[in-house]
Amino acid sequence: VREFGQYMSGFSLLSKEEWKTVRSRITVQELTKGTLLEKSGKVCHHYYFIQKGAVRTFSYLDTKEITIRFSFENELTTSFISFITGFPAVVSLELLEDSIIHSMSKTDLEILYQEIPKLESLAKNIFQYFIKKNHEENELLRFLPAKERLEHLLKYQPKIFDRVPHLYIASYLGITPETLSRIRKQP
Repeated sequence: VREFGQYMSGFSLLSKEEWKTVRSRITVQELTKGTLLEKSGKVCHHYYFIQKGAVRTFSYLDTKEITIRFSFENELTTSFISFITGFPAVVSLELLEDSIIHSMSKTDLEILYQEIPKLESLAKNIFQYFIKKNHEENELLRFLPAKERLEHLLKYQPKIFDRVPHLYIASYLGITPETLSRIRKQP
């Protein structure tokens, strides 16, 4: 919970008592690789802070899995649209490694909004930041050539090939695993 508090403190300062109230609503779990945090078709009722581990967000196009995002330590992840709107998610979230995950339900978050009014604007800013970040990343990846998409990914996630199966990286970049291998071999 300390890591979550350090992360959140960058957005706003809560008193020790307010943090105590927030911490009382956080669940911390050690989960194994392959665990699905959320499943497409179901309403997402939680958001997650990754203390340790990696999460892959993916969806299906017909029967083909499409990787949409990777999330790592000190990041929030969820099906943001489902969490906010209450509509069924179109994505699933899968742990790529054994992980330590902090979670909070939407119900608990709404209770905290009543108990700590400034938390609502803080949460809104945090969610907007992550939605904007994910949108910008998706837009960037959509328009760059494959080699530049890979270079961009390696610039911001230099250890990704050590942590994520290449098949998922290729899917994220919108290329085949063979093309990914060929691009990686180029000088």
